[in-house]
Amino acid sequence: MAVLKSFRPKEEGFFSIDALFAIILLLLTLTTLVSLYQGRRSMVRATRERLEGEMIVQKLAGAVNVVHAGGEPLTLNIHLKENIGGKNYTVQFDEGEREISIRFIGDGQNYPVAEASVVVDQLDLSGLENVARKIRICWENDNIIKVKNP
Repeated sequence: MAVLKSFRPKEEGFFSIDALFAIILLLLTLTTLVSLYQGRRSMVRATRERLEGEMIVQKLAGAVNVVHAGGEPLTLNIHLKENIGGKNYTVQFDEGEREISIRFIGDGQNYPVAEASVVVDQLDLSGLENVARKIRICWENDNIIKVKNP
């Protein structure tokens, strides 16, 4: 029995509560920084998509206005990006507002990414749903500007 009384665990190391508190504080700080980084990254992505959409819709609206101002024989060929930030988009025309708008396909967004005004009353954008974004802007039937794939 004397052997059991003299048995004591060896105290080679210890873990302080201060070290535990420092590790928890470090993990909380890293989690906050990662969350902040992801939020900023998504904000930058949305801004990039909006600005690319603005460039595309302004290019298209400018070409439509030039063809309208130039008259019947004028035809322009322009190239638009196939996608914006990896997302497919569609181009629509609102006759009441005389605005061309870009919306993402299958994104669930109700609002347009970008809009631009045009001077024409009637604009035919049929066929711009295709992947090929080489388009021709020309007159058709003496009063409607047609935007189509060449």
